[in-house]
Amino acid sequence: MDDDMLFDDEAAAEARPRLPPWQVLIVDDEEAVHQVTKLVMSDFEFDGRPLHFTDCYSGAEAREVLGRGAEFALILLDVVMESEHAGLDLVRHIREELGNISVRIVLRTGQPGQAPQAYVLKAYDINDYREKTDLTHAKLSVVFYSALRGYRDLMRLERARSGLRRTIDAITQVCEAENLPHFCSAVLDQAGALLGHGGEGVCASRVDAYAAVARQGGLKVLAVTPGFAALQGESKMEGLPPEVRAAFERCMQERHGHHGDLHHASYHRTRDGSESFLYMAFSAPLRAEDRELLSLFSANVAVTYEKLQQREETMSTKPVSLFEESDGRILAEAALRSITASTARARGDDFLRILVRDLGQALDVRYVIAGRVILMDDGGEGIRTLAVWGGEDYLPNMDYSLKHTPCQDVTDQSMCFHGCGIQADYPEDTLLVDMQAESYIGMPMVDTEGKTLGILSALDTRPIDENKRLLALSLLSIFAARCAAELQHQDREALLEEKVQQRTEALRAAQANMVEQEKMAALGALVAGVAHEVNTPVGVAVTAASGLASYAEQMVSMLSGEKVSRSELTGLATRLKGAAGLVEQNLARAAQLIGNFKQLAVDQGTEHISELVLHEYVQGVVSAHSPELRKAQIEAKIEIAPQLRVRLPAGKFSQVLSNLLMNSAKHAYPDGGPGQVRIAARLEEDEGGAPWLHVHFADDGIGLAPGIRERVFEPFFTTKRGQGGSGLGMHIVYTIVHQMGGQVALDDQAERGCALKVKLPLARFAANVE
Repeated sequence: MDDDMLFDDEAAAEARPRLPPWQVLIVDDEEAVHQVTKLVMSDFEFDGRPLHFTDCYSGAEAREVLGRGAEFALILLDVVMESEHAGLDLVRHIREELGNISVRIVLRTGQPGQAPQAYVLKAYDINDYREKTDLTHAKLSVVFYSALRGYRDLMRLERARSGLRRTIDAITQVCEAENLPHFCSAVLDQAGALLGHGGEGVCASRVDAYAAVARQGGLKVLAVTPGFAALQGESKMEGLPPEVRAAFERCMQERHGHHGDLHHASYHRTRDGSESFLYMAFSAPLRAEDRELLSLFSANVAVTYEKLQQREETMSTKPVSLFEESDGRILAEAALRSITASTARARGDDFLRILVRDLGQALDVRYVIAGRVILMDDGGEGIRTLAVWGGEDYLPNMDYSLKHTPCQDVTDQSMCFHGCGIQADYPEDTLLVDMQAESYIGMPMVDTEGKTLGILSALDTRPIDENKRLLALSLLSIFAARCAAELQHQDREALLEEKVQQRTEALRAAQANMVEQEKMAALGALVAGVAHEVNTPVGVAVTAASGLASYAEQMVSMLSGEKVSRSELTGLATRLKGAAGLVEQNLARAAQLIGNFKQLAVDQGTEHISELVLHEYVQGVVSAHSPELRKAQIEAKIEIAPQLRVRLPAGKFSQVLSNLLMNSAKHAYPDGGPGQVRIAARLEEDEGGAPWLHVHFADDGIGLAPGIRERVFEPFFTTKRGQGGSGLGMHIVYTIVHQMGGQVALDDQAERGCALKVKLPLARFAANVE
């Protein structure tokens, strides 16, 4: 077998729907951070959706983008940008001023000492905190998975709440139903509104639905929408369309509802054995959150439906109107609006307490209880009450077993209704005796995953008459769903709190271990300042290097196959080349920064004193920088006498010249050259006859503004942050010159550009022997 590579035919990719990408905002003043993030995450997908990146290089630019209403799922945010706390200020702006609590914010910093993790996690509403040097390709992928999953779940919860609000608006139509067919028709008519498609016309065009009940082998049509009008009056399962029949047969076999790509089938079986179905067909696939909302809606409507069915059977022998024509509608609408308004802004325990009070008053019952399902000490199920209304005031919360109670089958999602004689039906329930209860309604709280979280129940010391039954069932079914959403949200918040607590404890442990490192206090201030500048290129190199490993594995796997796609191989090679370039560029930058930093801390006793032919030595330093000078179109002019010889620490002197040259190349000509740098030197004696070397360095660039002149020698001050400037160059010049016993200052007499005067004492080096 030969090793020739066989390329696969480049067939056109099969067309498939493209889902909208996740919007990610990168806010960082380092271009390399943007480049490496987009490179290593270029093929990332979550839930079948790719990424789309937006770049901002300062907190101010990010504020402008966010202020235009742009929505993002994730923000990767640097801390130190135009100011030391620009990133943290942006967090407060997003959360407090813009009111955006949904977007996931991940801080990425190269200078953790500037923003301690424990303090930041406590004081700022962020979702993760990472050091740039710790973000490999794999860890960065974990950050994206975690953040996007959290954002997706929050959006689902918000859409579920929005759906529940639409359900409350729709229930007034359901409450007007006088019989079971009218009730089912109202449910079908509101299906479109439930999913956010307003109006009957839209509903009819988007949703075709069919509701029926099967009993003793017979089929009874209850309601249809225009798409299934031909089924009105159908009495046999065999007469249904194949897709409807298959869905119903599956429901009967599995004893629960299900979803298809383009349909939703609900199933409910009553205690007397009758089975009811709801079938909805859609012209396009539903989103996952829409399917969850349909399941939640169906589960809570089903229990109301069952009691309506029982009522209709009872009323067949004794017709009684459900409500008076006018009073019933007014009562239902008023109750819904009142309770919705009072609980709209409430959350957690406050919501539950307001709800049980208002339900008790709206239904005119003595007790209303909201409780969560718990596991009792004996292994059985029980209820831990979260809010109890006792007619005039709240009662203390309690735990009680569900055994021998009306809702002992609550986890089966069975609704309980007893209009009268409840104590006689459940004589072993001591709570009913203590409350002197005569009637009882219990509604399970079912979450979006089909799990029963709790129960919402109403009890009264009087029988519940016919004029109150439907109102009670409707209100409890709707608000039981709302309670389930609230409990589910509380559970998720508890999990997040636990995670934050664990991370806080881990941070405290790490903080304790850092105490030993305080022995380096002499260099601590310098290290804290330079960390951000060094860690950023190192972090970029780490991320890019981990991407190289991942791409190499993909290439090995690709080349191991029988055929290789030329376009895929080319794309992979391009990513490998890009990652390698980022590694090389950023490691070189890190090495240069570390070398500069070394000048601030190294033991000066290791520097040798050499006799220099100054013109030749300066020419050599300039030549070493010729690539950078040519790139910036700068010409260097040396005005030093050829015979001038001096004794100086060569390494320190060359570092001064190097930093001055690079400062001019980076800052003096922002729009490009041509330009000229002039280096002059001469010997002079002071009043005591001691020799001094006077060096004059000048460029003809844009010069220094007054605000910059006063800060030019400050450490980490730069006008090119995020564009390669570290802010150390001129401070190193100042430090080295003073270590040599000399002086450095700006030349105020310069007419243009930037000019500096350097004075170095030669007498202190004359006695030193090389």
